[in-house]
Amino acid sequence: MRLDLDSTRFGRLSDSLEKKGYRPLSLDLRGSGDSLLYASSWVREDGPAWRIIPPTLESGLQDTLAYWSKRGFQPKVIAAASPRFAAILEKDSTPAVVMTGLTMTGFQAVVDSAQAKRSKCIWLDAYGSPEQPRFACVWKRNTEGVAWNYSFGDGARSLHDKMDIFSRVWVRPAFIAPLPGGRFFTLWEENSIGPWAAHADLAGAELPVELEQEAEQGFFPLSLQASPDGNATFAVLVAKRSRPMPRGWTVSGPPAPGMEAFDGYMRTLMQRSGVRAGALAIAREGKLVFSHGYTWAEEGYPETKPNSLFRAASCSKPLTSIMVHQLIREGNGDATDNGPGSKPSLKEKILSLLNPQGENGEAEVPVDARFRDITVDQLLTHSGGWARSRQNPDPVFNDFAPGSEIRKRLPASRKDFLKYMLSQPLQFEPGSRSVYDNFGFFLLGRMLESLPMGVGKSYEALAEERIFHPLGLSRPRFGASRFEDRAPGEVLYHTAVPYLQTNPEGVSPPWVPGGYGDFDLRNMDAAGAWILSAPDYAKVLAAFDLGAANPILNPRGVSTMWSPSGTNNGFLRGWFGQKVSMAEGDTVTAKWHNGLFPGTSTLVFHLPDHFSFVLFLNRDLSPQPGGREGVELTRMAETVRKWPATDLFPEMGIPSFEPGARTAIAGP
Repeated sequence: MRLDLDSTRFGRLSDSLEKKGYRPLSLDLRGSGDSLLYASSWVREDGPAWRIIPPTLESGLQDTLAYWSKRGFQPKVIAAASPRFAAILEKDSTPAVVMTGLTMTGFQAVVDSAQAKRSKCIWLDAYGSPEQPRFACVWKRNTEGVAWNYSFGDGARSLHDKMDIFSRVWVRPAFIAPLPGGRFFTLWEENSIGPWAAHADLAGAELPVELEQEAEQGFFPLSLQASPDGNATFAVLVAKRSRPMPRGWTVSGPPAPGMEAFDGYMRTLMQRSGVRAGALAIAREGKLVFSHGYTWAEEGYPETKPNSLFRAASCSKPLTSIMVHQLIREGNGDATDNGPGSKPSLKEKILSLLNPQGENGEAEVPVDARFRDITVDQLLTHSGGWARSRQNPDPVFNDFAPGSEIRKRLPASRKDFLKYMLSQPLQFEPGSRSVYDNFGFFLLGRMLESLPMGVGKSYEALAEERIFHPLGLSRPRFGASRFEDRAPGEVLYHTAVPYLQTNPEGVSPPWVPGGYGDFDLRNMDAAGAWILSAPDYAKVLAAFDLGAANPILNPRGVSTMWSPSGTNNGFLRGWFGQKVSMAEGDTVTAKWHNGLFPGTSTLVFHLPDHFSFVLFLNRDLSPQPGGREGVELTRMAETVRKWPATDLFPEMGIPSFEPGARTAIAGP
């Protein structure tokens, strides 16, 4: 580290350090005209060749950079003392672009474009006034696929609070740039550089003492930038490494000779998108034949096991559908007919089953009379009349929205959701078309609790009783929203773009990481609250290989559940349908679903009489895995020459199906 050097002394220092094998990590300019002062940090290690561009007028900066770009040198650091700019260049085959004079609005617009084009900001320096700040920054192709974001305007205290919270999900500051007016810009990256520390607001007199103490522990400055206000304070980031730690690839689970293509598929998928944890389970003929956990992460990151727990997100909906089809009326004609008996039919009106009442016991009256006509079948097929938009938000995803009409307190109750939606108009005639929504499945959960077999029981308890216990599954449970409340063995969740949000509970800490407070996960219950392992869900899918011996749903219920909806042939009842041409020439309709939460992507894909796939990832991908990935996995499965004869369910802590046996389903 070197502070407050004039041009002559800085030039001599650069020459001396270069001869000794040092290279510059950061560069800062202060002052104006012929009175510029330099501050810089250096590291002694091998690296690409470098050059320092001396202060250059803005009008000539791009020409200078173009000259060096033709010689293979790209900008890495930009330093502003407007109207002059200096830069550190490094030998690099990946082009980089320098922008100067950006306003805050202009910078934000460039970020949106860069995120979409897989580029990133690698350096920024601020200048101007608090009223009219300007930014010089360097942009480069994000070849490593690092998840990144930025924050503007933090004070020193809030910045350090954010560092503490972000570190829980492996997000760290890449550099800190002081802004005019005493605030800070921070670039955040999801990676690890080993031990690090940051000082947002150190006085110049304190800085050498502080850095000397940290140097004794092996730390050196990665970034060193002075306040543009001229008050000789600095923002400093120190670490023991100058580059992020490399990620390693780990596969855990039983050996699977002849099925290595699946590991290769997962490796490509995860590394392409920067996914840290994944799991893939495959079932065939009622057996678990493949189950691996995957980790693409730095040393010290939790290893993913084959039976690690993941949020299922909307892959919870098929589970709800199974329970509904267990309980609809059968035995008196078609399951969609209204016949005698205590079980509802698919044509039953949902409000007649729920009979919602106000605080004084009076019947709740929907503002849209069409609500009275919504049937169970329409809820299962996403044709209840709701179409999500900014004007018509999904209440299940918006229970933490500031100022929401849905609730007056935190957290919102499930009763609040129904009351709120009864006060809102529908967006289309029920049954006229299918538009994917969560609220319909929320209502199905309430219906299950209101039926004779469900009175006094929660939806969660009913699912344990009617699906998981018959299958011998003990891990599935409702997930929790808060980082502190995650279950033992549950993976961490990482959003595609790292972000923090205000703590919805209104208590300390003031923020929570993205994916850990966007909404109350338990309120998603019948639509998306489950956490379970990939082998757990594979056991559910494998049950449908057993025909009449299926322990959770008889053939008639299966046939009804997997029938096209009529409003959209791709929508079955709680599932999606997709025709797949098999290698042997026949065409099979795959029954599948996928799910997407902040920090979560899931896919379950069942080909009757062929294969079942469960793919879980701990990052939200765009586009999310779906039918295309299901078909890709099917093609690989068709090339397997010899499937294992051993059932892996017991190795995952799950009992095998007993040949020829049917486990009784609890309840009426």
